Amino acid sequence: MSIQKILIGFCTALCLAIFASFAISQLSAFAQTKGAAPEHAGCMTECNKCQSTCEDILKYCDAQGKEHKDTKHVNAIKDCVSTCKLSKDLLSRGSDLAGQTCALCAEACKRCAESCATFKNDKKMQACAEECRKCEATCQAMAK
Repeated sequence: MSIQKILIGFCTALCLAIFASFAISQLSAFAQTKGAAPEHAGCMTECNKCQSTCEDILKYCDAQGKEHKDTKHVNAIKDCVSTCKLSKDLLSRGSDLAGQTCALCAEACKRCAESCATFKNDKKMQACAEECRKCEATCQAMAK
């Protein structure tokens, strides 16, 4: 078997794996919002995006080291991830506590955005801050 055929096979398998991963994540997000009230679905979608962004940024911060690994900064990101998960869960089942958890999530997102925004010359950190601000606004509206 030639190297070219091996490389083509490898690239094809890699592309399929990437596509499958993307499709599964989209189906998961859809399944989480499917049974939710229409007014909850938008907030759940934003929480899902924010959670995913913050999980990715945690890995990024770990790889960067130094001030990216500051305990207060990392805890702000982890709080954001945790409250997004909780808000999604309670919204998905129409819990009476969803408004309160959305208010908490909005506060966690605000703190995470503020912490990430301090990294002025880091595009990834700025993108995370922006995603957190979107989720904060959506959760704040849901909390009312």
